[in-house]
Amino acid sequence: MTRRAYYSSRIGQNPEGSNYTLSILKRLFLAIYKDFIFQERFQELLGKGCVDDPESYGLAGPDVEMFFMRKLRKESLWPIPDRLEHYSEADLFDVIELLHDYVSVGTEVVWLFWTAPIVNL
Repeated sequence: MTRRAYYSSRIGQNPEGSNYTLSILKRLFLAIYKDFIFQERFQELLGKGCVDDPESYGLAGPDVEMFFMRKLRKESLWPIPDRLEHYSEADLFDVIELLHDYVSVGTEVVWLFWTAPIVNL
């Protein structure tokens, strides 16, 4: 897909259209990160809560904060939504590169069918 320049950029009325402040870049990153979480693109890394296997950790193991610490040699980067406000530019790009290394798309779907007990009052 080719990058499209929209009207104001094409006519030169949006000179800041391609420049982002760190604050805006963090907001954009958070939106994409949340979308990837929703699409389960980090399930292999982070694991997934499952009633059949509550201890099914991802590659990061049970302590994701320490996984980030081991990989990046920096503290206070996880959980991302809680810590993002305090990220420096270097922190942000370190986290983006780390997540890039672990983003994945599932190849298999497993459906679990179960029902909760019916309670008659």
